[in-house]
Amino acid sequence: AIIAVLAIAIQSDDKIIIAGDFTTFNGTSRSRIARLNSNGTIDNSFNPGQGANGTIRSVLIDSTGTNIYIGGDFTTYNGINQNRVARLRLDGSLDTAGFINPNDPNSGVNGRVRSLALDSTGRLALVGDFTSVGGLSSQVRIGRLLANGSADVGFAATANNSVLTVAVDVQGNLLVGGDFATINGLNRTRIARLLPSGELDSTINFGTGPNNFVA
Repeated sequence: AIIAVLAIAIQSDDKIIIAGDFTTFNGTSRSRIARLNSNGTIDNSFNPGQGANGTIRSVLIDSTGTNIYIGGDFTTYNGINQNRVARLRLDGSLDTAGFINPNDPNSGVNGRVRSLALDSTGRLALVGDFTSVGGLSSQVRIGRLLANGSADVGFAATANNSVLTVAVDVQGNLLVGGDFATINGLNRTRIARLLPSGELDSTINFGTGPNNFVA
């Protein structure tokens, strides 16, 4: 098996967060996430404990620099239930007070999360291979969480195949790419823009789109 680094985020102090499949960094135990100093040495002030029990595929830091979001295949973080998405504090510990209730079986996501993006209001867009978010079957491979980690019931979107990447513009629109052919039942080949509600944005025309997946 390939042991990989799949995601990198840079803090405002130039410290580097790396995530992926690894279980050690330079001989130090770090289960799938670590933070490095700007000179490449491990930052021991960031301690994820047991870390994630499965691959982390996306990592990002919010605009305040105080929260770290991760998404992937994991179902626990440091031994605590967290279904494929989690928010961490800057010391690497899990934010159990304000995001994703570990005691709610419907919290989080029921399948792989491949990419994350935050909008200006703190809502977290997520894409991947899942078929429900927070128990909502109206969010299929494209979903959104509110700042408290609960599913955003005002957002509904469905892709017919894997969505691999997401970005959010200043208006809160979602740009998504992947290996899909339809969004919300309408033809969109591997790239699309969605309104903040999850509806397709018909004002943008990608034509026949790219001839292979967008990641």
